[in-house]
Amino acid sequence: MLKQATMEAEHEEIKLDQFHVLAELQAAFTARYPFLKIEFFELDKITGLPKATPMDYSTKLNRLPVNDARARLDIGYNRTVAELTSDFIAKMGVSVQVSRKSGKIWNVITVTQSWTLKTQNSAAEFISSLMKLSHI
Repeated sequence: MLKQATMEAEHEEIKLDQFHVLAELQAAFTARYPFLKIEFFELDKITGLPKATPMDYSTKLNRLPVNDARARLDIGYNRTVAELTSDFIAKMGVSVQVSRKSGKIWNVITVTQSWTLKTQNSAAEFISSLMKLSHI
């Protein structure tokens, strides 16, 4: 039974048709990874780069550039931040920025995008617990 539970944890999918707005999708991700958060950014139609301002969390998923209600996003433990970012662009037409909690602040993950989501979350939990102990 333990092996089966581990396998399920490694390959967890979010079904986009379960959510109506970005806030619900973000909450599902944060429920899985409480020390990580995602913010959504529209892609510039000319450059293809993320715009500077995050999207409103009340934005409905059916208003996104790619609207495939049957799409699934793999948020399993072994997925990297880079893979997750690529999936959001391909399956939803939006960019995501993943941040890691460090005490009371959130640091955008840039250098360690090759780390898995599990490793990122564990590192953030460890750092936050140390900061809590030292009252930083």
